[in-house]
Amino acid sequence: MQNTERAAIEAGFDKLPTAATFKTRNIWYAIAGAAEINSYTATLFPTPTAYSKGMRVDLEVQNTNTGAVSFNANGLGAKQVVDATGTAFSSGGFPSGKIHRLIYDGTKFVADASVSTVTPGAATVTVDALASSVYASQAEAEAGTENTKIVTPLRVAQAITALGGGDMLAATYDPTNVAGDAFDQDNMVDGATNKNFTATEQTKLAGIETAATADQTAAEILTAVKTVDGTGSGLDADLLDGNEAAAFVPVSDFTADGDFLVGTGSGTYAAESGATARASLGVSIGLQTIFIPASAMVPAITSGPAVAQLESTTNKQNQIVLDFDGTAAEYAHFTATIPRSWNEGAVYYYVVWRSSATDTDSVAWFLQGAAMSDGDSTDPSWGTAVEVDDAAQSSATKVYVSGIPGLLTIGGTPAPDDIVAFRIYRDPTDVADTMTEDARLIGVVLFYNTNALRDD
Repeated sequence: MQNTERAAIEAGFDKLPTAATFKTRNIWYAIAGAAEINSYTATLFPTPTAYSKGMRVDLEVQNTNTGAVSFNANGLGAKQVVDATGTAFSSGGFPSGKIHRLIYDGTKFVADASVSTVTPGAATVTVDALASSVYASQAEAEAGTENTKIVTPLRVAQAITALGGGDMLAATYDPTNVAGDAFDQDNMVDGATNKNFTATEQTKLAGIETAATADQTAAEILTAVKTVDGTGSGLDADLLDGNEAAAFVPVSDFTADGDFLVGTGSGTYAAESGATARASLGVSIGLQTIFIPASAMVPAITSGPAVAQLESTTNKQNQIVLDFDGTAAEYAHFTATIPRSWNEGAVYYYVVWRSSATDTDSVAWFLQGAAMSDGDSTDPSWGTAVEVDDAAQSSATKVYVSGIPGLLTIGGTPAPDDIVAFRIYRDPTDVADTMTEDARLIGVVLFYNTNALRDD
């Protein structure tokens, strides 16, 4: 069927009234109460549930009005009745013994001037005068613009003809004279622009998978390839220098601490951690630790802390500590020969100490160093001091461990076999130092990096 003919038929059916239109176009007939004047009422059947725009009532009144007119159907509420010009009726304008056509416009009833008032029981009634307000004329159906009237099947056929629907040619669309073949694809013919699929084209369409597209992205293609990827797939992506993936150790096998691949002695390989290898060799490369106790330190001659020996009450634990004053800066010194495996770089440190009171004040510790090689002066310049702050924990008998501050750069030019002098001090004038009592140093922990397995 050509598209123009189908469109013409669809256009004709569009002109048929909807169910709602039939309802609003129903015409009720009612007789007002015998004693009613001006305010008329009636019971309609079928019973309307509400006033609807376009509803029609042929109302016969038994008493002529003497003033403005209203109508109340089925107790839905009184609505004003006006003439076709919208003017309220004056006395005698709404006579008894007549049937008045009322049309509801959404707010009031309007007496339809296009319908002649009919006298009940008259021998002749002109139907056209009544029907013209309900049913579309041929001209209205062909124009396709009237939206308030009913279109009959005859008017639909006239509208289709007027819109150029044309005829269905049996010789073209039903050559076998079988009604069921009229819409068979094989009986269709190509139009000027709309073409039918050939047998070859239909075969191609039948072979296309559901949801297939011609505009797949690279990501979509990759996803599809992955569904067939794997050993034996024949894809080059499965091989590396001719080897399958099983010939290689996955990265996930190397979990931590410098894992590396070692032979097992049986023709296979295994991942071994750096820690295991270092333990088996008895050597290590990386961060190393040295603890320097306060007993190994020398109080400075100028502004040095006092040396004290403390003993615990219960278990008689003894400690040598250096008591750094809470009012003026005091200094202590120690010297270390760091192993040859040291990389001569910056070091880290933290402080182990205790308080002489039971508060939560803070103390500011500082550490600096200077390297001395063979033939160097015994009075080298100190490197930049690095500060670490720590707070007491309301006890004079607890061990406190500070955090690790930033890198400490050694003064001078560190070299293998150097002696490195360190100076630790407390500065009570520092803004972070709020402790008024002595801070007792137990020792310092140094961290240094190595770059060799042995010191030879």
